[in-house]
Amino acid sequence: MAAQLAGTCQNRGACTLIQIKASHADLHHPHETMRERHRSWRQNSMKRTNDNGRIRPWTGLPPRPALSGEPRAWLARAHQEQLALCNSLEEIADSLPAEIDRQKCAYAAKMLEPLIRELHSGEESAVFRWVEQNCGDDPSISATLARLKYEHCEDECFAEELTEMLVKLGAADDSVNAETAGYMLRGFFTNLRRHIGFEQECLRTLLPASSDVVHADIN
Repeated sequence: MAAQLAGTCQNRGACTLIQIKASHADLHHPHETMRERHRSWRQNSMKRTNDNGRIRPWTGLPPRPALSGEPRAWLARAHQEQLALCNSLEEIADSLPAEIDRQKCAYAAKMLEPLIRELHSGEESAVFRWVEQNCGDDPSISATLARLKYEHCEDECFAEELTEMLVKLGAADDSVNAETAGYMLRGFFTNLRRHIGFEQECLRTLLPASSDVVHADIN
């Protein structure tokens, strides 16, 4: 198990969209490192509002289990929501350049960053913490969790930049290059789907079985 996790982690890391060579210190302090590198992105980001900071855009899904509930069920629900997000972003990318749904772009811009941050925060609190408490003695598992946290930071930083572009698309801003926008959208949802597949492969065998789990379909 340890060798399999370590090997899978190396393969996923090689495909990361934002090609940053992470030092040993980076992996143990991913949030501080990534936030420092992307400070300019955050400073230039427009203010975004949502309902008390908690957005629930996917009405077709039942509520997620509470953070104190079963980690396997929570992870499955989080993956379903993120894959639904990927599908919506892919629809926007496919509509470029002539059939853009401005309203869909504006809505995606409003919910993208808060949703990603909320799911990542809950995932690290409900799932990673359980794994650390029950499997933390295995160095390869600790390294895998550090890699996953680092990738969360990468995706959150990219989501900020993508949000700015979606705002412009929703406002029919002519300064947006359709080819660049499509590249950014496809890069984000492709990377996120890959990350989810990696989490499923690494974490499902570690988490306790749950009767509430509905496995997410990445394809």
